[in-house]
Amino acid sequence: MRLGVAAAIVDGSLIAGDIEVEDGRVKAVGLSARAGGAIAVPGFVDVHTHGFGGVDFSSAGEIDLERASVALAETGVTRFQPTLPTLAPNEMQRAVERHASAKYPGAKFGGSHLEGPFLSPLY
Repeated sequence: MRLGVAAAIVDGSLIAGDIEVEDGRVKAVGLSARAGGAIAVPGFVDVHTHGFGGVDFSSAGEIDLERASVALAETGVTRFQPTLPTLAPNEMQRAVERHASAKYPGAKFGGSHLEGPFLSPLY
């Protein structure tokens, strides 16, 4: 399948031409360009997000996390780290467990990002 782009960024360089994708993988780049001026770029990684698509990652359940994963992928994010603010230790543990056990059909889970008492060795 051709993407129909005018160019792609590959290893930091702009390569003119279309991209062919097969079975979810890039098969060829720099093919004769089709109409359109879009530029394909690598997927984005969001390493700090407290929520997305109406989902708060502190309290999100499995269905909410799936929905956020799909919404993030629609914006070009391919991997993300749900971020948790300072919470009571038991709340933080439950949230991390929910994050780890959820299925992510869109953007993939890159581990939970914990804020708060983990910023200081005194706490």
